[in-house]
Formats: sequence, structure tokens, C-alpha cells
Amino acid sequence: MLKAKAEQGAYVGKAPYGFVKDHVQKNRLLIDDYSAGVVRRIFDMRAQGIGCASIAAALNSEGILCPRSYRHMLMGVEIPPKKWIACSIYEMLSNESYIGHSVRFKTGYFSYKNRLVVDKPEGEWIRCENVFPTIISLETWEAVRKMQNNRPERYKSWKNEAKSLFYGLLRCADCGGSLIHKKSYSKSRVTGEVTNGHSYICSKNQTTGGSVCSRHTIREQALLDIIREDISRQLESISIDEYKIAREVQRCFNGESLVEIKARLNQLTVRLEELDAFGVTLYEDRLNSVINIETFKMLSEKAEIEKSVLTEERERILEIISSEENRMAEIDSIIPKLRDFLSMEEVTRETLATLIDHVVVSESEGRSQNRTHDVRIVYRFEAVA
Repeated sequence: MLKAKAEQGAYVGKAPYGFVKDHVQKNRLLIDDYSAGVVRRIFDMRAQGIGCASIAAALNSEGILCPRSYRHMLMGVEIPPKKWIACSIYEMLSNESYIGHSVRFKTGYFSYKNRLVVDKPEGEWIRCENVFPTIISLETWEAVRKMQNNRPERYKSWKNEAKSLFYGLLRCADCGGSLIHKKSYSKSRVTGEVTNGHSYICSKNQTTGGSVCSRHTIREQALLDIIREDISRQLESISIDEYKIAREVQRCFNGESLVEIKARLNQLTVRLEELDAFGVTLYEDRLNSVINIETFKMLSEKAEIEKSVLTEERERILEIISSEENRMAEIDSIIPKLRDFLSMEEVTRETLATLIDHVVVSESEGRSQNRTHDVRIVYRFEAVA
């Protein structure tokens, strides 16, 4: 049904920004004057060479609602407004609806069993031309397409690169967003040698042209140096102390030694077994009328109270000992990994991901060689603070 409508040029789904659905013919698009004006402005700005992030920043600074927030306003839904981001601008600049063409079914499921969404070959798209009212002229469209296709070659080559070293591990301390990888490009005026550098910046700053949050720029090498220094400090502070359990138990049990506490644990275990046996004997004596009901109740209640107190004491001792033994076992397992990391000549993302849950990066202070960063590292091991 949907495919048949698409082949006839009918629009299926939510109307693109710049259009509204016809209330009479629901698969027909009509131009929305206000949002269409914003669309024309976006295309004009891009045709003048202004980047997508800068366009997003300009719209945000003027308080122009992004497509989702504008749709919510038309529906009367009160939700805090979102911001324009670069990828939204980029998608709009590739939407042929604005020149009157319907291009549908560009994506589909991998199979009827696997619901993974994949891009379809262009030959499988359903295209119908000149079926919608036009918002953008063909001249403006072609100028923008030429601008989009003339991006620097280095940008195109980096787009399909493997995931960066800190991919998914960095968070902005101010907005909570992720930090994304950026490659710097420089060319020596003397030798002509081209060098690439690696750094990370706040994704919300990058995608909104700086209208949301600040850059939080940090070099990849600076991050590695900070992590190496912190791991070295962690290794120095972690102490495999064979008396750690004893000290912890003593602290909780009035200074008794570990030997005494373990002896107490054995006493508790024996006494609890005796109380279980006593309960069985007591029940049999009542059945055989050896004791009356009042005596049975009194002795049963007394035994249950003692059993409850001893069980609580025993569980408390076991919990403390187990906690300390688990911590020491974790330290035993993590220390070799931390030492291996320090000895690595080339760190991999997989290695970082096994040690680190995430890294929180604050805005830097100072400039150039004097720049400093407040970085908080959250490890995957409880034993490493």
C-alpha cells in the first residue's frame, strides 16, 4: 500500500519542514509560508559558502525553532525547544522535496527477520519528479549541490575512517554531551610536509556552530598523558596488604583479631546448627507430650530470638570478609592490566575500553603550552577510585 502510493507521487509520512499536509488530501503537500522562508534562507546561506554548523548557530541565536520544535508548536504540544544542529541542516540541503521531487524508500530492512535499517541502492529508490510545489529554485539547488560536493578531499577521506581512539569514552563536564574526534591539518611553509593531529571537542558545540556549550578542546596526546599519569598514581596507591581484611574486621568488631573473629564465626556456625537440632527435639517432645504447650512456646521463642541475633552477626562477619576478599581479587586482576597499559607503545581503543568507563572533560584554562585541563577518569573497576 505505502509503496503503491509512493509510486503515484503521494507523500506518505510526516511533512518535511517547509510543508504541511493538505487536510482534504492527506497525501498532498502544501507550502507552509513561515518554515518555507526559513528553508530558502538556509539554502541561500549555504550557496554563499556558509557551513552547516554556522547556519545552525545563526538560527539558534535568532531563536528560530528547529523542525521538531516547530512541529510541536503547531500541534500545541508544550515541550522545551530543541536546537538546530549541523546534521539537520545537511539533511535538509539534500532533500529533493524542496525542488518538487518525491524520493522514497531510500532505506529498508536487512531482511524480514533482521530489522536492521540499511541504505538501499539508488536503483531501488522510488522517484517521482515534479509532484510537490517547489520551495527552492533549480539554480539554488544546483549551486548548493556543487558546494556540498566540493568539500575538501581530506574531509572526505576521514569520513569513513575507523573509530577514533577515544570514541564513546569522553563526556563534556558542562552539557553532558559526548566529545567527538577532530583531525587538524597543517602544512609546513618550509618543507611542504603535511601533518595530521588529533583532538576532541564538545559535540554540541560542534554541531550548533558554538551556540550551545563551549569547545572543551583537548588533544589526544594530552589525554593519554593524563591517563598514564593517573594510572601510575593508582598503582602506587593500591596496596596488596595481607592484613587489610584483619584490620577491617577489627575496626568493626571492637579490635578483635582476625583469628579471633574466624574462631567466633566457627562458634556461631556450630551454635546455629545446635539451635536447629534443638528445634527438632523440642517439636518431638511436644508431640510425645514430654512438655506442655506453654513450655514449648516459651523455649521455641527463646531459641528463635537467639538464632535471629546469631544469624545477623554471622552474616555481618561474612559480608565484610567477602567484600575485602573480592576487592583484593579485583586488584590482583587489574594490576597486570594497568602495568601492561603503561608499557604499551601504541594504545588501542579496545585497551582503553577495558580499563575506562568514561572520561569527563572540563573546559581548558590557559592558552597554548600553558593550557591545563580538569579531567575526571571513571574506571571500570571498583577497586580503582
